[in-house]
This record gives sequence, structure tokens and C-alpha cells, in this order.
Amino acid sequence: MPVDITRGETLAQVFENADAVVSLVGILHGSPAQSEATQWKGVENATQAAAAVGAKLVHISIIGAEPHSKIPYSRTKALSDEAGLFSLPNQMPLSFGRV
Repeated sequence: MPVDITRGETLAQVFENADAVVSLVGILHGSPAQSEATQWKGVENATQAAAAVGAKLVHISIIGAEPHSKIPYSRTKALSDEAGLFSLPNQMPLSFGRV
């Protein structure tokens, strides 16, 4: 079954009967619009689809995500954190980086 994170309607059937969904969404290359559609809006779609089926969402992020960054990757990762972490219950944020 084709799934497209940028098209939320493609996620509901795939998430059906899931207890948890792990979001590893990320693109390093592409236009700012592609970063927004994939990393920011795509995570919003995954968050909403997981909530619709009662699944927990584990959202993988990055250290250094900054919503005001001029770097599309960092900016949209931060916006996806906000979309995924603060919009609905049952979510677990994880960030990886140098400690």
C-alpha cells in the first residue's frame, strides 16, 4: 500500500490497529517547501493519524532544532517537534546528538 507522509489520508489505514507509531521523518536535501511538506506538515499528519487510531507516537528529532533557523532542515525539524509534541497527548519525544 503506497504511503505518503505529505498526504495524511494515506496514513490512517496503515496505522490502524497500531499501539505505537515511530516517526523518523527527515530529509537532508530538497527545497524549503519540500522540507516543510515532509518534516513539518508530514509529522503533523502522522500525529493526527496516530491519534485517530489511539496509537502513541514516538517522534525522533535532532539536537539543535531551531524554529527561527535559516537552515530549512533545522527549522522544519523544530516546527515538527512543536507539531508532534504539543498538539496531542500520548507522544514521546526523542532527540539524538552529541552529549
